[in-house]
Amino acid sequence: MAVTTVPPSGPTPPAPPRADTLKSTAPATGEVLGEVPVCSAAEVTAAVARARAAAAAWSALSYREREGELVRWRQAVAEAADELADLIHRENGKPRLDALVEVFMALSHLDHAAQKVLAVGICLAMAAAYFAGLYLYRRSIRFRVTSSNIESERGILSKKIDVLELWRCRDIRYKQNLLDRMLGIAHIELFTADVSTPHLEMIGLPASRQPFEQIRDGIELQRQARNVYGVVS
Repeated sequence: MAVTTVPPSGPTPPAPPRADTLKSTAPATGEVLGEVPVCSAAEVTAAVARARAAAAAWSALSYREREGELVRWRQAVAEAADELADLIHRENGKPRLDALVEVFMALSHLDHAAQKVLAVGICLAMAAAYFAGLYLYRRSIRFRVTSSNIESERGILSKKIDVLELWRCRDIRYKQNLLDRMLGIAHIELFTADVSTPHLEMIGLPASRQPFEQIRDGIELQRQARNVYGVVS
């Protein structure tokens, strides 16, 4: 790899002569083990373009296909383990056992990556199923809040409508867990003395206190209008 250093001040020194190849030598003996070309800026740009094209092809693979590619890569490394360890030993001057440990670490990383690819796919599928279920649930239930009651309409193919009179409410609760906060939604729970609707939970509402306060104030006004005090039996 060619590196050009720009000094912080002063005249720019003359550029060093460009080498055609970069030699890799054994630190113990000075033996030349191999040579790699020193690429020009245009060649580097072309290599980056090829890498981006390869990345696009990789991203088009399914999680199962990516797992297969990583497994085949691991198999190729395992088959060449002795050769790779010998090259690391000669090029870096490491003891051969340490070089072999590096190869085994690479195999372990590839194993881990292959397993994670499938795990990520499963997690994404579970998340998609959860949000699809949440979407269908929210589509299947509607609430209509007036100054005196709450109408709840449930069902997509069939429908069921319950009417809860606000003065029958015993208590009201506003809930929002960590996932709700991330999604920007909230829940309102109502505990009532109504026979048909003893407990009503309004799920997936916008994360705002306004609906909660509107219902809470409506409950209080309806109880006062009916001279209801304390717990409704």
